[in-house]
Amino acid sequence: MNEFDFHYMHHARSEELLRDAENERLARSLLKAAKDTRRGAGRVRHDGVARRVARALGRGEAGRGGSGRRNEQATAS
Repeated sequence: MNEFDFHYMHHARSEELLRDAENERLARSLLKAAKDTRRGAGRVRHDGVARRVARALGRGEAGRGGSGRRNEQATAS
């Protein structure tokens, strides 16, 4: 292995580790926001993230009014 190959391999691995660390940090942040959302929306530090997580889990705006779209489809058929 020459010096160029070694440098390229080291750089590529460093970039991969940085990406993994950033993804891990984001995952921890999303989990914390989801837990805070479940505990109570009044104390959520990052309201936007918590709202996106709640929406992704199916607990967003549609959950408040019931299952409106499903009921509309059931009555239409």
